[in-house]
Amino acid sequence: MKVKKVIEMSEKELSDFAQNIADNLNTKNIAIALQINEALNGCFTVNECAEFLKIKPQTVRDRIQNNVISVALKGVTPYSIPKIQFMDQILQNMNLINK
Repeated sequence: MKVKKVIEMSEKELSDFAQNIADNLNTKNIAIALQINEALNGCFTVNECAEFLKIKPQTVRDRIQNNVISVALKGVTPYSIPKIQFMDQILQNMNLINK
């Protein structure tokens, strides 16, 4: 079976992945499923994104302007930054995938 990076998975594959984890009911797996669900549906503010990436808020804004970081609605501030684009990093932070 070929292993995909999480960011390469479709929303359906991610949803199935989260459901598979949730089906194995233990505290760690429930926490993982909740993190994945939050990433599928949640957004960062500029400051939250900067804190998560350990960079300055202005760097986040620059990356948005340079199309390195995606926003929900281009040109609308305050920015709403979908967490899904950082799924690999979220799972790395949880020690679920290798860096």
